[in-house]
Amino acid sequence: MDPATGANTATIPLGVHPWDLAVSPDGSTVYATHRYEGTVSVVSTETGTITDTIADLYLPWAVVVSPDGAQIYVAHLAPSGSS
Repeated sequence: MDPATGANTATIPLGVHPWDLAVSPDGSTVYATHRYEGTVSVVSTETGTITDTIADLYLPWAVVVSPDGAQIYVAHLAPSGSS
């Protein structure tokens, strides 16, 4: 999205029902949770492609990036029966 005009400049397919998004401090990466797929997509804003997928999460619903961009934090539910 162009911040000056609000116009859509690109569309990146992120699968079914992306739930939450977070952008790295330098704007180079977007992280998208996929609650029902149990994954987080790592997207390059430069290329508009998914560069990595973090898998095996149980219902991830929120993601934030640390101020220095070195870490991401993903909130997800614990599977039933886990402690």
